[in-house]
This record gives sequence, structure tokens and C-alpha cells, in this order.
Amino acid sequence: MKENHLKSTNLSHLEAVIYTAESFGDVTSVLRPVHYIDEYGQESTLLLDVVGHGGRAWIKITARKAKALHRIWQGNNNCMVSFLKS
Repeated sequence: MKENHLKSTNLSHLEAVIYTAESFGDVTSVLRPVHYIDEYGQESTLLLDVVGHGGRAWIKITARKAKALHRIWQGNNNCMVSFLKS
């Protein structure tokens, strides 16, 4: 198997989920679906990667290349960063 094959899978995302869950401390659940009604009245689902502190802290992991993260840090990217709060 080639390195590119591994990079195109979700293994790096799952590795980040495990790392976050292990280092977060008070984990309530991992890979938890949350159902909600969106602004159009449609039922939607969001898969939260790590939930902790009795459901008061939600973590959604986004896999990005180092170069893309550096561009965001520099302000050279049209990317909106949002934090989920319960």
C-alpha cells in the first residue's frame, strides 16, 4: 500500500479523534450524532467527534493540510472558523 492511499482515507481523522479523546479528560461520548432543525425547518444531523463535561463541551475535528492551516493563520484564506457551544 502506498502512503497516498493512507492519506486519502479517514485514518488521520480517526487518529485525531482518538488523540483528542485521550487528552481531553472528561469525555462523555465519541462520534455522537446530534439531530437539530436547521434554519429552513429541515431536520439535520451533525456528527460531533468528542463530547465532554457532561455534554457542555463539543469538539468537531477538521482535517487540514499544514499549508492550508498556515494560510488561515496568516489570514490569506476565505475560511470561517466556528465553535459549537451547547
